[in-house]
Amino acid sequence: MNESFGKTISHISKKMYMYLNKNLEKYSISKGQIHFLMLLYRKGNGLTQEQISKFLDIDKANTTRALKKLIENGYVEKKRDEKDKRIFRVYLTDKGLNLKPKIKEILNELDQKLTFGITQKEIEQVLSTLEKVDKNLLKIQEGDICE
Repeated sequence: MNESFGKTISHISKKMYMYLNKNLEKYSISKGQIHFLMLLYRKGNGLTQEQISKFLDIDKANTTRALKKLIENGYVEKKRDEKDKRIFRVYLTDKGLNLKPKIKEILNELDQKLTFGITQKEIEQVLSTLEKVDKNLLKIQEGDICE
């Protein structure tokens, strides 16, 4: 039972990522990079690379690679901190800011397609169950045994 549950979640996740990649490719953004942009939209400009890694729970090497791509494509830029020149802060460019409504539109369309033909009550039940699964995974990561 658990194996098919995990497989189903994995299968859904893959299809979602394929949809996102297909719809984001015209902007030269991958599904992985969208998390970085969404964080900057939510938290605001001026986060350090370390803060970004921590917020997204992504290692520094992957953060560096993703930011490099976003910089190359003109969506973000890095600037030295005015007080501590050793620190670089990440800022959205105008191009990055202008992309926000398009990204939101793509995510909203995906959400609508995912929930097509599903009642609000069913959606709430699925979300409630997935929140429990997420808590169980957190316990596993922390070394607690789920019982």
